[in-house]
Amino acid sequence: MADWLQKKGTQKFIKTLGLPLPIPSTLKRQTEVINPENWKGKKILLDGASLGSNLSSILEQNGFATQQGTEPFDALVYDASSIQSIADLKKLYDFFNGNIRKMNRGGRIVILAGMPTDGATLENQSSIEAITGFSRALSKEVGKRGVNVQCLQIENNLAIAHIFPIVHFFLTEPSVYITGQVLQLSSKAVVTENLSLTNSLKGKTALITGGARGIGAETAKVLAREGAKVIVLDIPKAEEDLKTLAASIDGDYIAMDVTDTGVANKVREKCPNGLDILINNAGITRDKTIAKMTEDYWDLVLNVNLKASIQLTDSLLQSGLNEGASIIGLSSISGIAGNVGQTNYSASKAGMIGLMEKAAEIGAAKKITANAIAPGYIETKMTEKLPFFVKEAGRRLSSLAQGGAPQDIAEAIRFFVSPGAKAITAQVIRVCGGSFIGR
Repeated sequence: MADWLQKKGTQKFIKTLGLPLPIPSTLKRQTEVINPENWKGKKILLDGASLGSNLSSILEQNGFATQQGTEPFDALVYDASSIQSIADLKKLYDFFNGNIRKMNRGGRIVILAGMPTDGATLENQSSIEAITGFSRALSKEVGKRGVNVQCLQIENNLAIAHIFPIVHFFLTEPSVYITGQVLQLSSKAVVTENLSLTNSLKGKTALITGGARGIGAETAKVLAREGAKVIVLDIPKAEEDLKTLAASIDGDYIAMDVTDTGVANKVREKCPNGLDILINNAGITRDKTIAKMTEDYWDLVLNVNLKASIQLTDSLLQSGLNEGASIIGLSSISGIAGNVGQTNYSASKAGMIGLMEKAAEIGAAKKITANAIAPGYIETKMTEKLPFFVKEAGRRLSSLAQGGAPQDIAEAIRFFVSPGAKAITAQVIRVCGGSFIGR
């Protein structure tokens, strides 16, 4: 599963021959429980409008160093929320043109922007959206150095207390494989509960479908690491894996096919006090071009990947999810951009995005958030079996020029189900290293 271009011997050989191959930066991932000591002393250059100045003090209170002029920087945070015109966009040029070369490898960039409103003029709206194009292009320019770029569009009345945890996530290691994203932050689902960065899931109960192996199992470990009580669900054939995993994280398991109509009732039996987190992760592939695809392949993928998630989510929204709960649906960049030989899979993963959007709408009255996570090329046992050139295309066709790890998906899920992310709902978060395909 190792990426051959990240081996020191290979890199030395490539440099000696002067071959035009990308040398991916080594990404630093989270290796322990989230702790303020993890980011203490990171050097940030923060500039822009009022949001930025309010954010500066809270970043310093949490261990970041935001003194002006200290370089090289670990992060750049620019508040572009005052940009309302084409002339204002010059502020982006002035800030980044002068500071982008002063960044360390593996750094972070967060751009805070306004959110489009119904009363905006043509120029207001165009200028705000122009910031998103700038951020996506910037992510592709700096990705070869392992630098990530995100744009957060922020609702006017959103409190800084709900902005900080999200900015914090994108400044630290758990977001290492997310770049080029534009997310909208609003107050419609925020709650006043503890926004602590440590033990953020303490007291929460989570269910993960397809939890015996791969991304599901890694997510179970990460959620448990941050304090959640985790229940993993998978097919009866995987019961031994489920039992071993549940024991290792002091959790529980359900050995049951997710397509079984009795799954929701079984979950309610296991969780008499209700669920706080639902992760719709179970999924399969049965790849063939549409001309060669059998009806069985079509039905199986749509039933497992989408219909089962619809039934479980619908039932638990009616009874079983606590107020302020979080729902995640595992989509894919294949569901966004499509993929040859995967009409069934792409349909199911696009459907997952629609499911999360509707679930967010239905759950809003109870402050329930729902978001889709769309992984890109992830180094797993499944992708290890792909032909060499297919793997190479998956790895290199991204801003970071490498594949991701199951942990990258797990860390994203962990954050987006935490209280600190309640300002984000009904959105698609791509964990794809800035893949060049899709939107």
